[in-house]
Order: sequence, then C-alpha cells, then structure tokens
Amino acid sequence: MRIPRIVWNWSVALSGLRIAAFLIIYANQSHDAQWQLSYFPLWIADFPVSLSYGVFPIPEAEAIIGPIWWFLLPPLV
Repeated sequence: MRIPRIVWNWSVALSGLRIAAFLIIYANQSHDAQWQLSYFPLWIADFPVSLSYGVFPIPEAEAIIGPIWWFLLPPLV
C-alpha cells in the first residue's frame, strides 16, 4: 500500500511545528529550580510517547522523540 503525498506533507508540517514549539520553549525557559516544568505542554501533546521521556535527560527526549512521533503519526492514522 502506497501512502499518499498529502500524508507525507502533513507529517513534515506537524513535525516542523513540533520542532518550532520546542525551540520556542527552549529559548524562553527560565533558569530557576523548576525549569523542567516549562516542557509540560510538550509532554501533554506527546502523551503516549511522553511516558518514555523519563528514561532520557531533559530536554533531549523532547527535542528528538517528540518530532519523530509527530512525523510518524499521520501515516499511522
């Protein structure tokens, strides 16, 4: 079965938006004791995959696994 081009376009667009969201949060994060909580919106958006984020240090999981999840989501649906 061949995946239509529009699905790949959606994959690239969603992954790009997710990368942009990460970069905005990363650029505006504070340096206080609770800086990890600034990534909480990304944990909610990436819910099924965000359960594995505890294995990796913050923010590497949010920067790598989240965009991959959003890239793979349209073909899976």
